[in-house]
Amino acid sequence: MIVQEPVKAAIWHAVNHYAYNDAIFLAERLYAEVASDDALHLLATCYYQARRTVSAYSVLHAKGSRTPQCRFLLARCCVDLK
Repeated sequence: MIVQEPVKAAIWHAVNHYAYNDAIFLAERLYAEVASDDALHLLATCYYQARRTVSAYSVLHAKGSRTPQCRFLLARCCVDLK
């Protein structure tokens, strides 16, 4: 099991510095390891920020959006995709 907080910090650092491919890579690895709602939201957020709305929608729809944050992001993707 990995320590999540440093990985999350690295993901947010990459997002904040527009290194979306790095953020997506790390978020995919984190979700593969942990598979939590928080990791799902972070992965979908990375996709969304990288303007990969279809990918964000797909992962949220396939994995189930149980938290309010995931549901809001799924709704945002639906609006953007019309």
